[in-house]
Amino acid sequence: MIDLHTHTSASDGILTPTELVARAGKLGVSILSVTDHDTISGLKEAMTAARGYGMEFIPGVELNTDVNRDEIHILGYFIDPEDESFCATLKELGLEREKRCLRMLDKLEEFNVSPGIERVRVFSKGESIGRPHIARAMLEMGIVSNFEEVFAKYIGSNAPCYVPRKKIKPKEAVKLILSAGGIPVLAHPGLMKDFDGKFPLLLSAGLMGIEAYYPRHSHLQIDYFVRVAKKHNLLVTAGTDYHGSRGGHSVYPGYPGVPKDVIKEIKRLVTIRRKDRG
Repeated sequence: MIDLHTHTSASDGILTPTELVARAGKLGVSILSVTDHDTISGLKEAMTAARGYGMEFIPGVELNTDVNRDEIHILGYFIDPEDESFCATLKELGLEREKRCLRMLDKLEEFNVSPGIERVRVFSKGESIGRPHIARAMLEMGIVSNFEEVFAKYIGSNAPCYVPRKKIKPKEAVKLILSAGGIPVLAHPGLMKDFDGKFPLLLSAGLMGIEAYYPRHSHLQIDYFVRVAKKHNLLVTAGTDYHGSRGGHSVYPGYPGVPKDVIKEIKRLVTIRRKDRG
């Protein structure tokens, strides 16, 4: 099995990079990528852990972008971790994420339900903090009974304590990944509001792949995105968007049933990138 879209505690996942790799390895994942939101701080630990399982590891990242209130996420693979421009942008996004959390905590304070920034940091374990960390802190304190309640009542997009986050544009994300030597791939296109209208812009910017295999895509959507990718000679990828099991979460690392030709192409890409790095 393969899984090219997972998250760790370095961003908004529950498991540490080592724990994530261990869970994926036990489930039979042979090719794995960690793609934390706007940070690469967990990659070194994950890569080291992957060696212990004889697992092919693809370093990745997921950049959150926005167009007219439509979130578009761009996955980046094989990023050069030493690229100064890329790292500077990630640092800036991390600072903006923290400012946003502080503003939401201030709003929660007005409702007398704020867990406080120090408690939130306990759950982040990395350089990037986000709404899931606030939710986990509130859940631990007994302020709410589940994650859904946190977002519905307090910090969801239509809730009173929500604060919009500064994001870069999709074309910027694609070009940023390319400039850092990476491969930009459109994440979960089936969740976009207007794929057909926005896809040409991403393609013209240099998009190199589409995440066609995704748990929330229907069979019809998967077939459609595979056809689009092949038409434009793009890489087809598969990922679960795994953040760690919680509540009734039924998704686990590893996307079963991915065609052998997709896996073969990804393995070919891994081999090429390894040769490029000497």
